[in-house]
Amino acid sequence: MGALKTNLKTLPRLLAIKQVIHELGISRTALYQLINDGKLRTVKIGRRRLVPAEAIDELVSGLADQRGPA
Repeated sequence: MGALKTNLKTLPRLLAIKQVIHELGISRTALYQLINDGKLRTVKIGRRRLVPAEAIDELVSGLADQRGPA
């Protein structure tokens, strides 16, 4: 998970949906499911839906917490 934190420092503060799909390696449908389920925060600026970079870290941390210790 440390690698993700390093990468987040180089990401813009707000990411477009296409950028998030690329960073997480998931499909567009899976991303919108996370958004609709309230597991990934987004902001809307005009007609664009953007994802704060820290929301990606929160999502990954939450998934790791669900999984428990290795």
